Amino acid sequence: MRFEAFAEVAGELVLVGSGTAEAELRAGAGDRVRFTGALPRDEVAAWYRRADAFVLPSRSEPWGMVLNEAATAGLPIVATDGVGAARELVEDGVNGFRVPVGDEHALAEALRRLADDAAFRTAAGARSRELVARLTPEAWADGVAGLARRLAAQRSS
Repeated sequence: MRFEAFAEVAGELVLVGSGTAEAELRAGAGDRVRFTGALPRDEVAAWYRRADAFVLPSRSEPWGMVLNEAATAGLPIVATDGVGAARELVEDGVNGFRVPVGDEHALAEALRRLADDAAFRTAAGARSRELVARLTPEAWADGVAGLARRLAAQRSS
């Protein structure tokens, strides 16, 4: 992974967690990139509270539960179109940005926009909370129960 998209953006980039690519990432990181390593859940939540935005530039991520967490924390979100949850949790230009996988220029533009516009970050974070509010366990359970009722009705017809 490269950090070119972050090169012209003010601030610090914090990578929370650990994984198989950590050594490669550390080798390519500059002095404005911090690595936390693996953390207990409550410490991860503290990083969400400190953040100005959340970025998930994954090439492929079936859902990406971290987007739910970031939205719940009221963060603007930048994610690639390779992240399934981005379709539900990112309204492009409203609560963050969806960028094409591998498009460093689009990612850099999204990061600059967030870094340079505090009012947008605030409004985007509020919208993130609104979007994730409909994805509660109760809403999921209601959806599953509704599907079961529809399937049962089809079978009895």
